[in-house]
Amino acid sequence: STSTSPIDIYPVLAGAIVPIYNMPDMNGSLVLDREALARIFLGEITQWSDPFIVNLNPQLYDGLPNQNIRVVVRSDPSGTTHAFKRALSHFWPGFASAHFGLANTQWGTGLAAWGAAEGSQGVCAEVARTVGSL
Repeated sequence: STSTSPIDIYPVLAGAIVPIYNMPDMNGSLVLDREALARIFLGEITQWSDPFIVNLNPQLYDGLPNQNIRVVVRSDPSGTTHAFKRALSHFWPGFASAHFGLANTQWGTGLAAWGAAEGSQGVCAEVARTVGSL
C-alpha cells in the first residue's frame, strides 16, 4: 500500500561545534577567525597577546593578556573531534599537512600548556576550571 499522507519527511541532522574560552577578565567578546583557530590548534599561535589575535580584536580596549592559550581537547575518539579537525584542515592549509591525521585523537606537540578531557562535557568542565583556556 502507498501512503496518502500530505506530509513529506526529509531527515536532516545538523549540529554545531563551537569553541569556548575562559577569559573572565576580558572586557568584550573575543573574535577568533578560521585561520586563528587552525593556527592555535596547530600550535603556531600560543599566546592570547599574539599580534594576529590582537588585530582581530580592536574592540577589546583593555587588550589581551600576555598569557599562554591553554588548549583543551577531547582525549577520546569522537565524531566531534573528526569533524572539528576536518574543518580546521579546510580553514588553514598547514593543518591538513600536519603530522597527525583526522582520525587520530592526538593534536601534536606544538600546543602551549594543553590538556585533554573525555567527552564534550569533560572538555567544557576543564575549560570552566582553567583560566586562559580554549
